[in-house]
Amino acid sequence: MKGLFLKDLSIIKTQGRAVVLIMIIALFMLMAGNNTTFAVVYANVLFVTFGITTLSYDYHDNGYVFLFTLPISRKLYVMEKYVFSILSIITGTILSFVMMLGVSFIKDDYILTTSELSFVVAYAVGAIVISCIMLPVNLKFGPEKGKIAMIALIAIVVSGIFIMVKISDTMDLTKMSWIIRESSIMSFVGIPTGIVLLIISFSYLISCKIMEQKEF
Repeated sequence: MKGLFLKDLSIIKTQGRAVVLIMIIALFMLMAGNNTTFAVVYANVLFVTFGITTLSYDYHDNGYVFLFTLPISRKLYVMEKYVFSILSIITGTILSFVMMLGVSFIKDDYILTTSELSFVVAYAVGAIVISCIMLPVNLKFGPEKGKIAMIALIAIVVSGIFIMVKISDTMDLTKMSWIIRESSIMSFVGIPTGIVLLIISFSYLISCKIMEQKEF
């Protein structure tokens, strides 16, 4: 797996300038205003797509044919893509925390709130779930059709969030907030973590099956 990981890192190095530029722009957004939500999402866009980007490079010019002449299994290849994607998202999340903490120390009128930190964590979880959907889709259909599927997925997610916000505006959330306050930390963190781990495991098994059925 180490060789595959180094290969993917060398691919991502070609986007190094773009990553640095985006992080600088996001930092200026945080310095100029208090719209942390947009700045965090903007800063992490590339990190979310890193795993899919490396898949695209492997797909072109008969890359799979060459890769699988090496002593690696298809399951190991799939596992590396999931590890690489998740670590990329975690890296983006850590950088977001560092930027927000830095701005909170520099700017007197900016106070880092718990809700903002919760948003960063929630965004990271959502990004992992999206990656778990997009990895098997791209393995199955290839990068070109996978881009169409990604656009459709983003549209569905945005629409779902918009509908949820509209529904929440018409609901009495007092009971729900009371349940959250009464819940223990273990159940509040453990249940979502368990769900995400199940999604990752299920997605990984699907991806492994797709790769086993592929002919190169």
